[in-house]
Amino acid sequence: LNAFAMFLRRAKWRVDPVNDENKTNGSAQFLEECMEDMEHSWSTFIAQASRTVPQMGFCPFEIVYKLRNGENEDDPRLESKHDDGKIGWQTFAIRSPETVFHWVWYPDDPTRLRGLVQLTPPDYPSDLFIPVEKILLLRAEPGEDNPEGRSILRSSYKPFIVIRFMEDARNIIIEHAGTGIPKAELPPSITNPYSVDPVTGQPVLDDAGNPVVDPVSLATLNSVKESLMNMRLNEEPYIIVPSQFDENGHKLFDISFMTNNGGSMIGEINNTIKEEGMKILMSCMAEFLALGTNATGGGSFALSRDKTDNFSLAITSLLDLFQESINNQAVKRLFKLNPEFDLEVLPRIVHDPIVPININEVAAVLTGFKGIGHDLTK
Repeated sequence: LNAFAMFLRRAKWRVDPVNDENKTNGSAQFLEECMEDMEHSWSTFIAQASRTVPQMGFCPFEIVYKLRNGENEDDPRLESKHDDGKIGWQTFAIRSPETVFHWVWYPDDPTRLRGLVQLTPPDYPSDLFIPVEKILLLRAEPGEDNPEGRSILRSSYKPFIVIRFMEDARNIIIEHAGTGIPKAELPPSITNPYSVDPVTGQPVLDDAGNPVVDPVSLATLNSVKESLMNMRLNEEPYIIVPSQFDENGHKLFDISFMTNNGGSMIGEINNTIKEEGMKILMSCMAEFLALGTNATGGGSFALSRDKTDNFSLAITSLLDLFQESINNQAVKRLFKLNPEFDLEVLPRIVHDPIVPININEVAAVLTGFKGIGHDLTK
């Protein structure tokens, strides 16, 4: 998730006029001004999306507008660097995915989204409705047009569960191999502290029909249990077994540690954890994070480049989704509120490639074309 967030934040965003008309009529400049005139920076908005969308699968932002009327002493949030009376963006206010109570659809058209309802602390009102016209919805994967998208971690769930189970098992084995499980061997009269009739062998009952407890045996049993608990490193149980020898055989009481032979399994468990960890990285196309570690045994520069390029493609696909949502939702609505531009083709907010072009590689390609007779001057 940190890798996704850092790579997504590396992208530089700019305004693409699309055509020369948008350069001359000022619409491209207006859009760029709106990006720079928000309560928060554009980088902050992308940073919030980069942290939330990959993990949760979606992130709604509420688009808040303002009149560009210069300074505003009553509410500094409404201040603008410009004083032209146009409508600009005040902020893209994040609405945490955890606070989305449910989505609202039009009754006559269940495929058309109407908005969302939030449950927010501290009062948790159930009627906090945000219409879709004010929502900028960014998604990691819009499969089946689900407004909540699909988290990049969805494919990692099974290996994550296996790793968690294996790590717990490994830790228990290591502890038991080091210290063992506390074990006490006590006479049956102590492990079962209820008074027994010496003739019939049956428990002695009181007037209410309840078994009578021998206070001495019970106190002894509790004392042994306390000693066993003090010997533990965590909340794992201990073992008490009945044992009684005759007068010459000794061993009426014995407290020791039970050892296990599971130490040989630690290597296999660690290998399983590494394999499942690689499955998680592969599901996110982030195997390059394991290069040079024991999980992969190292890796060549070419292999590292290939895996990093694959991850960059995954990042680019997310940025493309961000870009389309921003232009189809935020930019389109902004120019509808400013009809004086009357544009057939809107300027767009686009991202630059996150991987810079390697000049040496481009030169090598051009040299190769020239070597086989292509005239690159035409």
